[in-house]
Amino acid sequence: MPAGLRGWARSDKRLAKTAASAFLTVGLSPSVAPYVRGSEVLAAVAIMSVGLIVLDVLTALVQDREFLREMIRKKLGGGR
Repeated sequence: MPAGLRGWARSDKRLAKTAASAFLTVGLSPSVAPYVRGSEVLAAVAIMSVGLIVLDVLTALVQDREFLREMIRKKLGGGR
């Protein structure tokens, strides 16, 4: 990928993660509201902020190929 387009690809990924978090927020806020003083707005803020962090961590883990290889080796009982 040309150097000038790498920034666009990153922003597209960030936009996709933000959209996924927003959809989770819309779907889950009525269910989570009773646990945060009955406020759907507070539930939405909590879900959106935690959702973005979780998606960032999951994306980082999936992109770390060596980490994934080690996890698979440990789960399958293999090793060097």
